[in-house]
Amino acid sequence: MAKKQTTIATLIGKKQRPEGELEAVLQRRHDNMARCFDSVLEAVQSQKYSKILLGGGRGSTKSSAISLIIVSELEADEQACALVLRKVGNTIRGSVYEQIQWAIDTLGVGEHWEATVSPMEMTNTRTGQKIVFRGLDEPKKIKSVKLKRGKYFKFVWFEELDEYEGEAEIDNVLDSALRGGPGGMAICSYNPPKSANNWVNKLAANPPASCFTHKSDYTMVPVEWLGPVFIRRAEEMKKRNETQYRHTYKGECTGEGGAVFKNLKIRQIVPADRLRFDIKPDIGMDFGYVDPNTIIKSYYEAGQMRTLYIYEEFYQPEQTIRQIAAGCRKIARNKEDLIRADNASKQVIADLRDEHGINVTGAGKGKNSRTAGYDWLRNLDQIIIDPVTCPNAAREFAAYEYSRDKNGQMIEHYPDGDDHTIDATAYGNRRHIFKSRRTKNRSGKGAMR
Repeated sequence: MAKKQTTIATLIGKKQRPEGELEAVLQRRHDNMARCFDSVLEAVQSQKYSKILLGGGRGSTKSSAISLIIVSELEADEQACALVLRKVGNTIRGSVYEQIQWAIDTLGVGEHWEATVSPMEMTNTRTGQKIVFRGLDEPKKIKSVKLKRGKYFKFVWFEELDEYEGEAEIDNVLDSALRGGPGGMAICSYNPPKSANNWVNKLAANPPASCFTHKSDYTMVPVEWLGPVFIRRAEEMKKRNETQYRHTYKGECTGEGGAVFKNLKIRQIVPADRLRFDIKPDIGMDFGYVDPNTIIKSYYEAGQMRTLYIYEEFYQPEQTIRQIAAGCRKIARNKEDLIRADNASKQVIADLRDEHGINVTGAGKGKNSRTAGYDWLRNLDQIIIDPVTCPNAAREFAAYEYSRDKNGQMIEHYPDGDDHTIDATAYGNRRHIFKSRRTKNRSGKGAMR
């Protein structure tokens, strides 16, 4: 009988919080969170806001602060749960999932949090609370998330906010996730996009009263947390390219009307159109090894509105020739689908064709061919990109801006860098770009139909 009572006591003990544990959790949060985020914690605990908007540059530790706040607040409220989102599901495990796991370990509560990857969740074995991870590329999975009776989503974390289509998409998720609960909030984190016209920058510049905004950068974080190499790289960029430094490290919106592709529309492309496009798509590839190897599938429609639809992408760094071939087969599923690739990599093209059976050819280049391709894209009436299947294309096209001179003045020149999907799109559409009776190398409205 005594043994049975001991077993019951042990089980009860596992369900009870040890004395002083919560206080220790809160102290560890304080010790591991930069002081610039104290105002964010106050805003969360005040429950005055429905959205917490955190913009910041590289090294600002905003994701660390968010994960510490979410886990510690769940420890303090045993009915609360959290939903953690990325726009694309396959980016979760290496980002927010690992970040939350770090916070659990740092706060010293890993003994009663159990992590699984199928489904991708973390469960508090003492209370039944959950931290659920999902991607918005499959919206139905959000609606199917169910919690135990009495539990509710107190937090919905949208990481990399600028990857989402707009505030309406965020609100749709909140309407679904927070329905029936006593109240909750969205925590949104992002590195500010360059363009002032991006919806995230517009929201941060003119937020409603229900939205708390916060900006952070690496200079607000203890130097020893970042290390001398990080600091040196930041200072070197400041000397070499101050505008890029302000955007990357200081988290500033540095673009003011310099967007190249003002004809861009980011929206989902319906399955019926995809089937129609797949009859004769244009596929282009920009080779990369340290940079991402990029394959873009698009469809050009030369009707009353000259429209280019970008609806599939492959975007992976550090790829072997075998992996590149697998990416080609993923995008070019029909044997007759031709891939036009950067012809500077002739040997790679030959290996793909001869050793792996890929229907690939080098995209012809003439004088000013890159400029011609970018001109053609810029002068289209519409470029429509599906952000669910082509998140990197949507990001690169939206952020791409004209070069600036040493005084910061915009000049009509197409800069190199962060343009992999744009180059791949131009290669894929070579037959349209150079189909002109007037000239081989230049584009013009009406000339490339």
